[in-house]
Amino acid sequence: MSEKLTYKFFIKKYLPLISTLCNKEITEDELVSLEENKNLFSAFKDIPYNNIYKFIIGYELLKTNEFNDYIKSLHQLNANPVYVSCEYTRECGLYLLDSIFNFNYNVKFEQVTGGVIGFITQNIENALLLDFDIDELGNKIIEISVSGLKWPTRSCLCKREEF
Repeated sequence: MSEKLTYKFFIKKYLPLISTLCNKEITEDELVSLEENKNLFSAFKDIPYNNIYKFIIGYELLKTNEFNDYIKSLHQLNANPVYVSCEYTRECGLYLLDSIFNFNYNVKFEQVTGGVIGFITQNIENALLLDFDIDELGNKIIEISVSGLKWPTRSCLCKREEF
C-alpha cells in the first residue's frame, strides 16, 4: 500500500487515539509531516540507550500522586516538549506535546490499543516507554523503560526490577 493510502486508512483511527492520550483534540495539521516523521525516527536512534532502566508497576499506580510526582521529576530534569508515539504513529506522524506532564495518565487500559506509548524529548536526549501488558496472574501492569542523558535510571515506583 502506498504511503498516502496507508496514511488515509490509519488517520481516522489515529486522531481519536492520540487526542485521547494527549487530553486534547488534535488535528492532522498538528502532526509532524511524514517526511519529518521519518527523519525523527532516524534521529531517535541517537538517544543514549546504553543506560536503560526498566521496572514494572501495576496499572492502577498511573492514577496516584506517587506516579504524578515521578513524571513531575522527569519534567523538572528535562522540561522539553515530548514527541508522543503510539499505534499508527509511523504511518500518520508524531505529535509534539508541550510537556510530558500534560499527558493523560488516566487513560483506560483498553484505550492503549497498540499496547505501547513512547515519549521522546524534543531535544532527543531522553526517552520513556510505557508498555501496557497483563502478567501471568492476569494483573494489568506497565513495564516502564527510561533512558537518556538527564532522566533518572532508578525509581522508587518499582514493583519488580528488571535489568
